[in-house]
Amino acid sequence: MYRPANRIYPRLAYADEAAAADWLAKAFGFAEKHRKTNDDGSALIWLELDGSALMVCRSGLGLSAPGELSGVTEKTICYVDDVTAHHATAVAAGAEVDRELQDTPWGDRRYEAVDPEGHRWHFAELVGEG
Repeated sequence: MYRPANRIYPRLAYADEAAAADWLAKAFGFAEKHRKTNDDGSALIWLELDGSALMVCRSGLGLSAPGELSGVTEKTICYVDDVTAHHATAVAAGAEVDRELQDTPWGDRRYEAVDPEGHRWHFAELVGEG
């Protein structure tokens, strides 16, 4: 059984968890670490980015994909080593960037994007002192 290094990690619901895992790998650089397929064909898929894990699953059991709701209830924040290169990869993969790269007063360079099912992602790199 896969056990992520971080003891707290998000579990994000998607209408199509397998397609979501593939897209997150292509656009944002996540690597699949483990997949558990259930009897009904749904899957729990653990992904990692720079040693931090998240799980994607099919909607149900109290979780809904953003497209099934009237609003988004979370944003996942990820720090990466080179946010400019990360942004370029995401854009090339078709990510919808809703906040372009910018430097903040607190020392981050960041951008925000939305995945194909509506989850919001915030990627940043520490570039200065805030």
